[in-house]
Amino acid sequence: MRIRSIETVGSSSIVFVLSARDSDPRRSAALANAWAEALRNWEEALIRDNFKRASVSLENRIRWVDIQITQAASRTDQNILRELRTNLERELGIIRSLENSATGQLSLLAQAEVPTEAIWPRPLLTAGIAAISTLLLGFILLAVRDRLLGPTG
Repeated sequence: MRIRSIETVGSSSIVFVLSARDSDPRRSAALANAWAEALRNWEEALIRDNFKRASVSLENRIRWVDIQITQAASRTDQNILRELRTNLERELGIIRSLENSATGQLSLLAQAEVPTEAIWPRPLLTAGIAAISTLLLGFILLAVRDRLLGPTG
């Protein structure tokens, strides 16, 4: 599995083009689709985890404010702390609402298509590479022979 290309579309969108290789074309398409879905799920879980951490942080702050309210010396301090607690509870409600409705920024533009022709092996490409390698090796052997035996060899 590899990311074949990353393309920027406009000023705020990026497109990842995935490709997968397997001996079975249907399995390679299924692998690419599974990888894309796993990436979307990972991003969504990451976002939900961030909201969860924010929620836990606010709950801890509310507990701390509750302790401060019981220890406050004056009514004015208690009122200020109660107002702070109310604001923290409001923020906690917003965070929980966002956590429940959180979705990631990634979306699947198209399902992977089952290839109609094999990507590998490519007989012409392999033959071309073999021919060029043979010629190169021949020139190297000639150069070494001339160097060792001399030009009249």
